[in-house]
Amino acid sequence: MSVTNRIWTRVTLDGPDYRAKVDPTNRWNGWLSPYFTLDTVRELAKWFDQQAEEYGLDAVDTIHVIDGGTTEDGSPRVVVAKVSWMYIGDEGPEECTEIIEPTSEGLYGIGGWEWCWYEKSWWCVDCDGGTDWHETHCDECGQHRRDCEMPADDKAQQYQAKQAAEQAAKEALEEAARKAVEQAAATAPIRTRVCIDTDVVTAEAVVDPGYRRNGYVHPRFTLDASRKLSADLAALNEQYGAGTFDTVHVLDEGDQAVVMVVGWQHLDPARPERFVEIVARDEDGLYAIGGGGWTWCIETRECPCGAFPEHHETECPKCGAPRPDGKRTHCSKGHHLDTANTYEHKGRRTCRACRRERDRVRRAAKRPATSAA
Repeated sequence: MSVTNRIWTRVTLDGPDYRAKVDPTNRWNGWLSPYFTLDTVRELAKWFDQQAEEYGLDAVDTIHVIDGGTTEDGSPRVVVAKVSWMYIGDEGPEECTEIIEPTSEGLYGIGGWEWCWYEKSWWCVDCDGGTDWHETHCDECGQHRRDCEMPADDKAQQYQAKQAAEQAAKEALEEAARKAVEQAAATAPIRTRVCIDTDVVTAEAVVDPGYRRNGYVHPRFTLDASRKLSADLAALNEQYGAGTFDTVHVLDEGDQAVVMVVGWQHLDPARPERFVEIVARDEDGLYAIGGGGWTWCIETRECPCGAFPEHHETECPKCGAPRPDGKRTHCSKGHHLDTANTYEHKGRRTCRACRRERDRVRRAAKRPATSAA
């Protein structure tokens, strides 16, 4: 890397901009690798501390300037370190802490070949063109940068309107991405409990919440759950009279099983085969029982706030109160909240996989579009 190719400019990460020295030809996926003075590194450290306070250490790397007085010639004696907290649990502190050494010019390379640094632009008040900060004159009309730092009133309004439109477009993109993620999660099969008439029949099942008929879900059961359902329905018929309820029968033969549903209330003894359904095992190894006509609903519980969260919801959608049977085992997107996929911030457990997906969407939405030639 040639030091002679470096120029002074201003760079940013979609936040404050900082004076830095960069080689415009030395890029990583189009992004710059800037070098900063020690004073600027201290400014960076403060900003990243603010970001960590707002978003949590697991989402933000931090910069640390450790002072150790001065050398014999009066130069500052410091250690500059970068810590990648997101990976420290998996890779350990040694792998996630980088000691950054100064160059021969006394500059520190922060985030090069890793972060999405790009040049700050300034906008021409005459032609509204964007130019990299180190370019002192507008490429289109030759206007000098110093004459554009404080736009005239009309141009200022135009500039603000443009900025507002770009911000609105970014927010719309983020909202669309968020809704797409929520829609995908809402239509994914979930493990929950289903019931008929609240508590007459209840069972564990897999349900596609987006697929309903007249408001009723179509549950699928494991073989063990099918056996439990068979026993419960048999007990109900014994209690209320034979034929009161349809029944489920699991016939085992070695490692094979046949699951049948008998509709006793409409059974024609002369043509019984019309009222007996053989339930095949699907590709997930589950059995869809009663989805065509039974009034299956997802079991709910009553929250002190008056809402009725469904069984699989670990938090009340209205007030956020956790399910009383202990800590959540899965996040709202279905990711398992084990030790490796969970971190705590300000007393709240958060899913790492969801955090990574939100960060990916946020970075994609904020990444500046490439200008047309």
